[in-house]
Amino acid sequence: MSEIILRLDNERYISFPKEGSVYSESIKEDCPYCADPDCYANCDGSAGDVDGLESEEQMYDRKVINTAIDTVESLLLALSEAGVINLVKDNEKIVEAVQITLDALVNHVEGE
Repeated sequence: MSEIILRLDNERYISFPKEGSVYSESIKEDCPYCADPDCYANCDGSAGDVDGLESEEQMYDRKVINTAIDTVESLLLALSEAGVINLVKDNEKIVEAVQITLDALVNHVEGE
């Protein structure tokens, strides 16, 4: 399988670079201290938190959003590998579904 990219907009995309792998760019929310989306108060910057860039609630929301995005990516990969969806043929429909899912996720987390 050659690389398949689901481009959500000019900056955000989900890439399937090879069989069995998935990568996204600019979809997850980054740690405000180290810019790592997988950091949850374990980097040098967050340990000092002198500027108060992120409250515990904000970090929790970021973790929920990022975990849900990982889940969406894994689901797309599993559906593709099972032959349920075709990432090339169904690209536009999948992009639309992912956008709707991400919007609903953010609205849900922000609405709590």
